[in-house]
Amino acid sequence: YRHRPALKIALCSGARRVLEAGSFRGYTALLLAQHLDDTSQIVTIDQDPKHGEAYRNTSHAGQIDRRVGKISPSTLESDTHGTFDLIFLDAGHLYDEVKHDTELLLPYLSDQGTFLWHDYANWGYYNSHNGVPEYLNELNQNYPLVHV
Repeated sequence: YRHRPALKIALCSGARRVLEAGSFRGYTALLLAQHLDDTSQIVTIDQDPKHGEAYRNTSHAGQIDRRVGKISPSTLESDTHGTFDLIFLDAGHLYDEVKHDTELLLPYLSDQGTFLWHDYANWGYYNSHNGVPEYLNELNQNYPLVHV
């Protein structure tokens, strides 16, 4: 499963509070809920109200705070800066979208937290439409980034 690195990072880092921005069907959120401690909190943000079917109506649905809407100050209004141990960004892939979402979400990352971007490579569906590598190459000038 392609989102297992997010689970491995969450488990190895001892993440207690996770934000998944761009949840789509919800398989990553379900995987996290199945393996993290019951007291862990998983917040998901996705624009489509139909998404999240992987965990909806399961015993893990109560562990997931599902928010429908764009990644914006309003979808994060109940959160405090510096409180997420892991932020997994897999939302819009255009340069401006990645830049917007990253700059909005970074302040919510805890001091020892990990920020994980998905779809770094230009391939398949995202070939020539993916601004993740371009933006992260710029961001790497100010933050220590590694490729996993």
